[in-house]
Amino acid sequence: MVVGCRLGLVQRGPCARPLFPPVAGLGVIWSGMTNRDRMNLFRYLAKREGWTERASLAAACFLVTAAVYLTTACPTIHLGDSGELATATATLSVPHVPGYPFLAQTGFAVSRLPFGSLAFRANLYTLLSSAIAVVLIFFLALRWAKHHAAAFAVAMAFAFGQTFFEQSLKIRAYPMGVAFAAAIILLTESWKKSGDRRLLFLMAFLTGLGLTNHQILLAAAMWPVVAFLRRIKKQRLSDLAIALLFAFIGLAAYAYLPLRAGADPVLNWGEPDSWTRFIEALTQKQYAHKMLSTDFAPKFKMAGIILKSFAVETGPAVFILAFGGAMVLWRRNREILVAGLAVIAVNIALRVNYIGKDEFHQVLRYTMASTLMVAVFACFALRALRDRVPPQLFLVLLALVAAYPRPQRARERSVPSLRRRGLRQGGAGVPRTGLCARRGRRQQYFSAVVLRARRTLSRGRDAAAARRHGKRVGFA
Repeated sequence: MVVGCRLGLVQRGPCARPLFPPVAGLGVIWSGMTNRDRMNLFRYLAKREGWTERASLAAACFLVTAAVYLTTACPTIHLGDSGELATATATLSVPHVPGYPFLAQTGFAVSRLPFGSLAFRANLYTLLSSAIAVVLIFFLALRWAKHHAAAFAVAMAFAFGQTFFEQSLKIRAYPMGVAFAAAIILLTESWKKSGDRRLLFLMAFLTGLGLTNHQILLAAAMWPVVAFLRRIKKQRLSDLAIALLFAFIGLAAYAYLPLRAGADPVLNWGEPDSWTRFIEALTQKQYAHKMLSTDFAPKFKMAGIILKSFAVETGPAVFILAFGGAMVLWRRNREILVAGLAVIAVNIALRVNYIGKDEFHQVLRYTMASTLMVAVFACFALRALRDRVPPQLFLVLLALVAAYPRPQRARERSVPSLRRRGLRQGGAGVPRTGLCARRGRRQQYFSAVVLRARRTLSRGRDAAAARRHGKRVGFA
């Protein structure tokens, strides 16, 4: 504990507890190592082929994306669910279904940082999640492109794609979902190569844990499913049972919902403190009217929007390369091709099953796993072109891959900026402490209802904002 306090990872005082348990644990392990152990660790890393270059480019991916996101991040409450999710992370509350237990708990650690407003700290959580996702995508691209510059270019193309960039500037669960998807694919490929069942168990655990972040991760889970079915005759039944056990351990994070709901938090959507309401939250019963519709016209329209987005999200260069990569995979590795297409198909199927009025403008945030598959396919095309084109032409191609996406600087429609622009709804001005949500092309404003932080927000601007807000109310 003394070591943790010295490193700034543990709160001082009689009730000392880790501020961020994984980092605190690493600090304790490092402090317990002898100098000889530390030197042996560095010698081992130095022997890894290209380790220095990989680490440098991975750090560059993190720093570049984090710096750009930080300069363009929304400084306050954004549209839609931002106020609700910021409240959930700051007060360990229960947001709308399916409850986002992973976001609420991990975001709570970031909300304790001693700088910035509560809203900015909530957005900072997503910013860091996105930077981590880009680093994992770099390692994923490096695994198949076999070229450091190519992997860096693919990671940058994804990082500054329109939807991923836009979702990284405000508190959302989708960028962390991309990080989970990339980690699951990396672990699956490592397990396929080494056969180490510990990697299989870790992958299963992350799949279960990632589903508590957002259930759209079911699409990315198709990658390990295809890999396991391909090798099912060589697998032991006990390994499958243990993998399922680890997946359920990850899913146990959903216990957060009834536990916190029973504590009467600031925001308690659906009050899932009983078994019936807990199941309704998991199955998203309140959205049942949007699911399993027999009207196929909007489903085909939404599927078309998703398919067209592949050429826009990461740029036409990556999209064209993805077609070439698919042809390379058809000849050399059909398992990866089938796994990637399965991810895309399940992702589209899950999204088109969820059709509501004016839902088309927000469809792409749910399909970033499919965009990741497009980037994966492009890696195989880059690997095939690396030895077939002159080096100078290959570098020009990489520049096109990395530099094409040019999303506009996010126009944050926060309440203060909207008030400055003089926008009005129904003749009434935007309330000073209001939240703004967007439905289709219409702006709708709600008086502030979700930031009454009574115990945890006790001082400063957060407490002042909490006092201005009224009592807790439900959302229609």
